[in-house]
Amino acid sequence: MDETLRFQVTQHVLENTSYDVPGRNGHRVGAGRSGGLAMFEDGSFAPLSISWTVDMIDGSGEHVFYTLFSFEDGSTFVTRGEGWTEASQDGETATFEGRARFLGGTGRFADVRGEGRYTGRRFAPLGAGAEVYLEYEMRRESGGPEP
Repeated sequence: MDETLRFQVTQHVLENTSYDVPGRNGHRVGAGRSGGLAMFEDGSFAPLSISWTVDMIDGSGEHVFYTLFSFEDGSTFVTRGEGWTEASQDGETATFEGRARFLGGTGRFADVRGEGRYTGRRFAPLGAGAEVYLEYEMRRESGGPEP
């Protein structure tokens, strides 16, 4: 079954650690953990857990994150997102865009494959307590051998 999944994610940064790269003015790297909720077009919801890394200069740069979506029926899937963060001029907010792909799943997502895109926004400087909103459009491909 091939289908397009559209969903929104709200997340809250639970913890983060970062440091300035010595000798590189404005260069900061970090990692953290977020929690949140995904809301799907079909009316279903999935609590989620996210682990992420960032590599930024003056608040803009690359990010990578892994997200575990856990549904009420016990089904799960994991995605990997990779993209770009663009800080606002004042550094108080940021926008995101990138590509995501399914890494695997359980239950009704046991054979999930595919990829898609996401966009979003962070509503505070990067740090514990920051709120993030993302919109996804993922092409779900099921069945067949792993790519």
